[in-house]
Amino acid sequence: GISTSKVMWPFLRKSEARFAFLVDLNAEYLCIDEGSLELREDPKCNAAILVVNGEVAVVNDDGEELEVLTAGDSFNEQVLLSAGVRSGEHLVPKTDCEVKRLSR
Repeated sequence: GISTSKVMWPFLRKSEARFAFLVDLNAEYLCIDEGSLELREDPKCNAAILVVNGEVAVVNDDGEELEVLTAGDSFNEQVLLSAGVRSGEHLVPKTDCEVKRLSR
């Protein structure tokens, strides 16, 4: 089921609750299976990802795991500010997980 936790985008932690709510309205909520390739192309598609539940690995093009994101961690937020994408990295869920995807 969908998590009811109040995980917030790191860039909104000091914002008014109303603003954070409006941003969340525009985020797509996804339940993704462990090992799915669904998130692999998101950085190239100009989307930021927020982990709500579960674990998601950041992997480079050589398959090396660079870090593991957990609830409250985000990836590729800079695209929301038109700052470009993190090239050569993609996401692979290590567990079944729930994420929010926010496109600019």
